[in-house]
Amino acid sequence: YKRQLYAGEDEKAAPYLSSSNVSTARQSARAIVLDGEVGHRFKPVEVLDVRLFAGFRALRATAEGHWATSASDKLGQSQGSFFDTTHALGPRVGADVTIPLSSRIDLLASGSVSALNGHSRSHYTLGNVRTRDNRWIMGADAMAGVALHLGDGASLTAGYRVEHWRNLAALHTGISYVGAYETRWGTPTLSHGPVLRFTVPLGGR
Repeated sequence: YKRQLYAGEDEKAAPYLSSSNVSTARQSARAIVLDGEVGHRFKPVEVLDVRLFAGFRALRATAEGHWATSASDKLGQSQGSFFDTTHALGPRVGADVTIPLSSRIDLLASGSVSALNGHSRSHYTLGNVRTRDNRWIMGADAMAGVALHLGDGASLTAGYRVEHWRNLAALHTGISYVGAYETRWGTPTLSHGPVLRFTVPLGGR
């Protein structure tokens, strides 16, 4: 996922800027998630198939931010960069719900929540500032879609997925050209988009 955090006059640089000078900043982030789980399937009613699951989620996230100013003659530096790396591990629970529409097509819905203990390292290029942080990262995700059964337990699912994270992304503020800045890890992050999933059973269904 990628988002624009800020574009406009930089608060710290403002005293040095004329009306023709502009400071801009941008940040992008990527995350890799690995889930391991065990589940129990049951039918509360004949037309509803429910699977409850619990397990662990591992996360690796990287983010980078860059800022630049046209007032380099006053600030002494024209640009700077942040680099954040986060590793986290913790429990995850959720549920899958399946509603058969025909012998080959199912309507699917799933959701889960997780609480991950994370460790982050940050690097600000100006002043070569390096910091570390430990915190809990909270996550929630949901998906809805349609599954087509291809035979022998294999299926193809097309749907839409939404993920919300708390404490995953950092917001760097109060940037100074001498290397001072403030970091707030409570920034919420929302990602969403279409998903295509191909499932092949390794054992009995």
